[in-house]
Amino acid sequence: YIFHPMNAYDDGDEVVFDAVRHPKMFDKERRGPSEGPPTLDRWRLNPVTGKSSHQRIDDRGQEFPRHNETLLGKKYRFGYTAGIGKGFSQDTLIKVDLQTMTTEARTDQPRYGYGEPVFIPRENAQSEDDGYVMVLRLDNETTTSDLAVFDARAITSDPVAVVHLPVRVPNGFHGNWVPEGQ
Repeated sequence: YIFHPMNAYDDGDEVVFDAVRHPKMFDKERRGPSEGPPTLDRWRLNPVTGKSSHQRIDDRGQEFPRHNETLLGKKYRFGYTAGIGKGFSQDTLIKVDLQTMTTEARTDQPRYGYGEPVFIPRENAQSEDDGYVMVLRLDNETTTSDLAVFDARAITSDPVAVVHLPVRVPNGFHGNWVPEGQ
């Protein structure tokens, strides 16, 4: 079952489709996804031959995949997800390199839970990951939220900026960054 695609693009005769895949949905639990960890997967679909292939990109549980949306529908290298951990539902920020099929991950203090990461390209960016990853995170101890901003090229480092919010922002997702003038 798929809720959230990361991106898809044409590659010769094939369509490459990357998405978070849930192994089962609504089979035993009618309220939503809880029947196995969702993983980041890639499918290659060939409409000419009718064949397809499937590849697991990362075995860790994760959701809310995003990428540099200036490359929507185009070949891209980097993606970002919220990793699902033990203590809090989403306690890890993951950067995926789809060229090398490797990941970098930042697991935060157990008190924090991440929402959907949003990539913000740096003005005059020199590379695909030249920018920031912005994410709302819930502080489970204070029941308030922060807006944390990470350097996308150094995702395992501490945030470059944190805006402490005086209230809890309810868990949500599907935010976007729209630069001034657009």
